[in-house]
Amino acid sequence: METFNFYYENPEQLRAELAARKIAGGPGLLVQVFSGIADERHTAQLIQTIRQLLPETAILGATTAGEILDDQVSDQRVVLSIARFRNARVRSALAPCDKRSMRQVGLEMAAALLPELHEKEQKVFVVFASGTDQTDLGTPDLLRGIYESRPDVPLAGGVAANAIGFDENLGRSADLGVTYVFTEQGLTARGAAGACIVGPGLQIHRDVNLGWKTIGKKMRITRVLAEGAGSRVFEIDGLPAAQVYRKYFGDQVAEGLPLTAINFPFIVRRDQLEIAATPIVVYEDKSILYNELLMEGESIQFGFGEPGLVLNESMRIARSIADYPHSIEGMFVYSCATRRRQLDHVAASELKPFHNIAPMSGFLTGGEFFRTESENRIIRQTMTILSLSEAPPAPDHVRPEIPEAAESKSIDSMLAIQTLVQRMTEELEEEQKRSENLLLNVLPGSIAARLKAGDTTIAERFEDASVLFADLVGFTELSSRHPPEEVVRLLSDIFSSFDLLVEKHGLEKIKTIGDAYMVAGGIPDPVADHAARCARMALDMLEEIERFRAGGRSFLNIRVGLHRGPIVAGVLGSKKFAYDLWGDTVNIASRMESSGQPGRVHVSAAVQRSLGPAFVFEERGEIQVKGKGLMHTFFLLGERSAAVV
Repeated sequence: METFNFYYENPEQLRAELAARKIAGGPGLLVQVFSGIADERHTAQLIQTIRQLLPETAILGATTAGEILDDQVSDQRVVLSIARFRNARVRSALAPCDKRSMRQVGLEMAAALLPELHEKEQKVFVVFASGTDQTDLGTPDLLRGIYESRPDVPLAGGVAANAIGFDENLGRSADLGVTYVFTEQGLTARGAAGACIVGPGLQIHRDVNLGWKTIGKKMRITRVLAEGAGSRVFEIDGLPAAQVYRKYFGDQVAEGLPLTAINFPFIVRRDQLEIAATPIVVYEDKSILYNELLMEGESIQFGFGEPGLVLNESMRIARSIADYPHSIEGMFVYSCATRRRQLDHVAASELKPFHNIAPMSGFLTGGEFFRTESENRIIRQTMTILSLSEAPPAPDHVRPEIPEAAESKSIDSMLAIQTLVQRMTEELEEEQKRSENLLLNVLPGSIAARLKAGDTTIAERFEDASVLFADLVGFTELSSRHPPEEVVRLLSDIFSSFDLLVEKHGLEKIKTIGDAYMVAGGIPDPVADHAARCARMALDMLEEIERFRAGGRSFLNIRVGLHRGPIVAGVLGSKKFAYDLWGDTVNIASRMESSGQPGRVHVSAAVQRSLGPAFVFEERGEIQVKGKGLMHTFFLLGERSAAVV
């Protein structure tokens, strides 16, 4: 394989370049065209010129936001890259999107590029897609169709760009101008163009360099709405999306959104690949439109692109390519145009480590294509590299020299700082997680969330809730006759088993007082069947105590009382928080327990009426209840479906 790269000026200059390199048309040739002139007439004339000078040759091209020739990036010029293969064959296809879906376009184009699978031969797709809107679903659908048709074929390429539209609209609109993709068959502003290279002995390597490093705490998307292939994010960790930038980067970044935030994209991880989500538009309600599909509950981190770190990653990739056992004969770079806006001098500098490896060309895209383990997908803010060769492995292969970065010491310092910040952030997050777990052991989850959000006064009235009290019979006397360690260990075992029952039945543990255990149902999150849940837990508590009795602790027993009605719930204290309940319902539930009998569940008439025929009761009749006088009460025997009648 041989690769020839040069700027195109006019037909006469092209004719001279071809003659000097002795290049003639044929099926073993692929001409890639990277045009910084997004003009339909100019592009059509260019296609015609190449067809005349190189008949029967596959052409694949796109308009660009910048053209790559070796380690230089140009503006509004045309780069031609001619790959001449010894054994591989090239087939191209143009797929305008008329009335078909882009998924159908992808299915048909993949089948046209590779009609037969050629299982023993290596193959790769290079695909360019038109793209004016960063949130258009067309490109993801196109890639999905290609993957469904030919899932085993690696993919490279990207979205065509428009240099003028990109410069004028980036950060102001999702529309970045009209773009074109083309082959020798013609051009389209809505569709895709592709080429398939297939042949024996073809060596294919794909690499991707995001280069952005994650920094700061992990956050979660808490409210988001999909908009095409993008996402309108309303809340992150419960805060308005724009407010998150103000909180962590200050007023200057917040006031300049979205342009100021392009340097700090969100980083998400998909299929072992780091993906950057860039802000496009900020709305009046402080929500932000991103060019990546983000999910509610998904974990995100800020990324930052320090030039030295980006260059360091390029050098790492260059060294890995240089270590291949065969010579690379052509490199094609599809790099996101936003990298140039974010890190102007890096766009060219990050190409320098590859200069000595092989002839290199490519373009600045509106998004890059990459095949992960499970899909073809569009990624952004990356530099993707397709390295090709037909050279066989050679024991005397001379490894190309990769130049060291001039700023190697500063790169080491930045890597150290980034590692330090990340480790400190991880330690803080771990400490915060422990603190939150401790808080959740004291307070209900929804109450803890309100306190974290700044709610200082939490008090609510619930018109209907259930309260359960349980007391270990004779435990006070037991405590006086046994070592304290043994008493605490036994009490912990019993209450831990009750804690599991609380989770099982979806109830809320309120507190323990000595050897008493208090539970509520229907608070702080109301549920209609709170009484039934408490009843089932009460029966399970009796079974748990029987299990302890059967295990050699026959002295254990328990009384359980249950009542339902209105209560007030709230948080007390400013140092040691406590979520507690007040009201007549709490008092009556406590009286049901204290006036009950060991090994039984004593309930009020209100509970018996609400549970109805679903449970089995034994009428106790009227009893004297302290502070309430005579009350009609019942013993709960079991649930009807499980009862023996």
